[in-house]
Amino acid sequence: MRVKVRRRRRRRSRLFRSLIRPPLELAASLGQVCRRWLAVPAAGALLTAWWFWPWISTMPGLPNSAPRSAEEVITTFVEDPQRAIGAIALWRERPGSLLVLQGRSSSQAENREYLITQKRWPSDERGMVALTTGCDTVGQLAALERWLRQRRNPGRLTIVTSPAHLGRSMAIAHILIGTRGWIITGMPVITGDNRPEDDLRTLRDQGRAQLIRAFGWDPAADAVCAVRDRFNT
Repeated sequence: MRVKVRRRRRRRSRLFRSLIRPPLELAASLGQVCRRWLAVPAAGALLTAWWFWPWISTMPGLPNSAPRSAEEVITTFVEDPQRAIGAIALWRERPGSLLVLQGRSSSQAENREYLITQKRWPSDERGMVALTTGCDTVGQLAALERWLRQRRNPGRLTIVTSPAHLGRSMAIAHILIGTRGWIITGMPVITGDNRPEDDLRTLRDQGRAQLIRAFGWDPAADAVCAVRDRFNT
């Protein structure tokens, strides 16, 4: 028969309780506070690095500063046919590249009809892709990013648009597409609309692009499409 004997806990001396234990408890508490507070700047540093990665990744010497493959995609927005004319000319100069025309179905049809009448539409449409998703620059480039996921290895993306629109387009593309490993370049073409861009508009669209990059969600997409539908009816 086993008999369980409870051992009596050794009682600490008064000297230990009054002089030694308080500093040990204080040190343990400070250690917990330091670990918690150190997590805050560490998380902030990671968040900052994530936010600025679209610009950091393009610095010389980093992996994303050079294309990983010979894949080349040229894209433009067909709302102004002069953009499409410039993009088609560049596409013809670069054999093997893909030409992505972006714009709503109605804009695509109008652009194609105009270029046919001007004898600028290619007779061979192989290598041409039409993307009709997206109601503005952010939405269209987000649609392009989803389409580019099908490509195996990131290469070079050239955006063809007006000089005034090029800076904002590239700023958005760097966030949505450049972080996927694509090298973003631009080619300006003279169009009928050369109104200067508002810097605040660019910052707003960069914020939208960061939300899409983080969560796959564009808070302004529905509102932008509703406005476009209202003015197009």
